Amino acid sequence: MTPMPHDGPRHRVRRPTRFVAKIVLVVGAASVALGIVEVLLRFFGLPANSGPIGFVEMSGENSVFVEDESLFWRMRPGNRVYPTNRLGLRGPLPDGPKRHGVLRVACVGDSCVFGLGVRYEHTFGVRFARRLQAESPARRVECILAGLPGYSSYQSRVLFEREIAPLEPDVTVVYCGAWNDHVPAIELSDRSRAKRSANVVGRLRLTRVMRALLAPSPSKYAAALEKGEFPDGPRVSLEEFEENLTAIATAARAVGSEVVFVVPPVTDEFDRFRPVAKSYRDSIRSIAREQDAELVDVAPVLQALRERLPSEWSALRPGEWPFLVDRVHPSAEGHRQIADALRVAIDRRLAFPSRDPAVPQFRVDSVEPERITPFVDEVVRVRGTGFSQHERFDELWLGDTWIPEVRVVDDRVVEFRVPEFMPPGEHELQFVTAFGPVGTGRNVVVDAVTVRTHWIRRDDDWSLELDCRGPANGKFALWFGDLAAGDGLEVVAGRFRLEGYDQPPGYPAAPFRVDRLALPERDGVFDRHGRWTDSMPVSIEARAGMPASLSAQGLILDPLRAGFRLL
Repeated sequence: MTPMPHDGPRHRVRRPTRFVAKIVLVVGAASVALGIVEVLLRFFGLPANSGPIGFVEMSGENSVFVEDESLFWRMRPGNRVYPTNRLGLRGPLPDGPKRHGVLRVACVGDSCVFGLGVRYEHTFGVRFARRLQAESPARRVECILAGLPGYSSYQSRVLFEREIAPLEPDVTVVYCGAWNDHVPAIELSDRSRAKRSANVVGRLRLTRVMRALLAPSPSKYAAALEKGEFPDGPRVSLEEFEENLTAIATAARAVGSEVVFVVPPVTDEFDRFRPVAKSYRDSIRSIAREQDAELVDVAPVLQALRERLPSEWSALRPGEWPFLVDRVHPSAEGHRQIADALRVAIDRRLAFPSRDPAVPQFRVDSVEPERITPFVDEVVRVRGTGFSQHERFDELWLGDTWIPEVRVVDDRVVEFRVPEFMPPGEHELQFVTAFGPVGTGRNVVVDAVTVRTHWIRRDDDWSLELDCRGPANGKFALWFGDLAAGDGLEVVAGRFRLEGYDQPPGYPAAPFRVDRLALPERDGVFDRHGRWTDSMPVSIEARAGMPASLSAQGLILDPLRAGFRLL
């Protein structure tokens, strides 16, 4: 029997068009809202950064460091505490292709390369380059300090491949593995962090805001560090560390550079505190053999020197060596020893390029003023001829001090700003050209700040009485620090060497306390008559300083650190 057709209303299947439309509308509205927020954040420059730049055991003020998508951070160009070049690296930077006859040295690494706590002129890279320059004064030797506080071997690799290798260094010194590679990572290793930063979503300002809100406390990881634990692994694994060093050597060889690996010196105490660090140093030795590169193992050099020290040093613990200011960072004396070892290591591989005979011609008629008051932001005007062409000279030095701020007014006038932290004494003005340094026979005298001291004993308490004379209303910070031998003015109180200008500080978190004196820090201001006095309580046991034959404790008056506090 054929079924009869159904005459009732048909049941239609409802399509989810309205539901889908609602979802699309909600998602679209949310996207628009988030897009508007993103645009507003970028328009107002928010967030300016993701908070203080840092990792376990290192932090930096954002006034000094800036974020970088590939390198995570770098120094802000134009920094006055540590004069930086256009790449945010310390010291001058060659501009353009390497000229014929120039020998270029690049030092790659961390804060030990940067020279944390020592003058630019005292870093091993600059000492090494200037020694080569002295041996061949008719040629130009350039130094690039491609190292920054906190940099791991991953960051050093990226920096070298992207920025330094194109400058075609003739010698590449690799100094990695002292500390930063094997500290605990915060959430992500350096390589993983770079991959996240390269992601489009990772570059959104909204993402940065969320990261800042959800970021874990560094104190958690600092506590793990003290226990020798790595909740998220190290910043750079041992395998990645070896890959990074190999990549740096490969990139250097590709531009015709000789490679020298440095095994960082550390104290015995440091190896007990961080046993994993030894495997990283062993890897440096292995990579050097595999790459047929020169190796400078600094620890045996320092140990041999320590064994020749006077008997009064026998009681010093390794952490009190004059070659290191803490567990890993070289002192001024340590940098000198490393530079000497580098010169010996590279000797059989180094050949100076032939010199171009076209030496630039210019004449200096006068320097005004010829005498400079310390702690004063003073401009010196040099009059002569032949200054207008940029290729005439690349750098200006006063004695052993690099002048970062130079302006060529015209063919007859050059102006430069004297660094506030300038050693006292008489300094020859020297132009550095593509063909080597050119002396001018003109000197600039930097007056010394007068620092007088004497000890006062009241019962069992001792104090160091200070009487300082300097520029009226000049501000400064006062602290004790490590000085290289021969840098001080005079020994005034026992083994203490009173010094007004020698040692620059660490980056603005604090300079290192290498004095073992536990003296309170001071901020001072000279009165309108140019005088400042104070009294500093001191434990009598603290009067046993370093032997003056190698280094001395310096009383530092530092105009750049006024307002900063010590650790």
